Amino acid sequence: MALSLVAFISKVGLWGALLPLANLSGDLSGRLQSTVSTPLFSMRHMGDVWTEWLELKEENRRLREETVRLKQELTAYREATIANERYKKLLAIKEGSPAQLVVANVVGADLTAWVWSISIDKGVQDGIAPDMPVMAGEGIIGRVIEPSMGYSKVLLLTDTKSAIAALVQRTRVQGILKGLGDGTCRLAYVEKSADVAEGDEIITSGMDKLFPKGFLLGRVRSVNKGQETELFQEIIVTPVADLKRMEEVAIQVQQRSILK
Repeated sequence: MALSLVAFISKVGLWGALLPLANLSGDLSGRLQSTVSTPLFSMRHMGDVWTEWLELKEENRRLREETVRLKQELTAYREATIANERYKKLLAIKEGSPAQLVVANVVGADLTAWVWSISIDKGVQDGIAPDMPVMAGEGIIGRVIEPSMGYSKVLLLTDTKSAIAALVQRTRVQGILKGLGDGTCRLAYVEKSADVAEGDEIITSGMDKLFPKGFLLGRVRSVNKGQETELFQEIIVTPVADLKRMEEVAIQVQQRSILK
């Protein structure tokens, strides 16, 4: 064996004889390093993934908070825009009226069958008194009936107890606007021969001494001449304002005609 080993070394040289051993040592070392480093690399990779996940989670949280804040700002902006439009209408009424107006917020409503009334946050201490006209939108929506120190109850024109002297602006035909209790009114006591058409505007006539002359009340929704034996037309009127969505109203504290 010794002679064979010497002969082999003489033939291939010392490095050639040791090369297999070197290769075997390199393989063993590589396998050992791979065995040790692979778990370490995997753990380091998992740590990087976990860190990235935490960062993404935090970024998503910030984005959600920012989205909520922007939605709140958008809602507030829209609400301010809508309120501004309502205030413009009240301002237009105030500028068109020679009387002093007090603006009030609607704080309660009783809008049921036959009963149509609202409560407002202005009362006697603000100069409010019974029978003062109340306006919203483009015209009259009712009158004060029960003022207290800081609040008042308003009877809307659609209430069955409401009756307002009115006329058709286009033809000057007169009648009494009565509430039907269902959100609409009826222009009563208009003769069948009178000229009244759908879309005609109904305004206050001032004949009842409660409401100043010339304020808009509503528009004619339908006209029914009825049977020949009937004396009067059936005229249904839609109020000028959406009585179920009012948030602010204006009370006229001085009853003066807007027409000379």
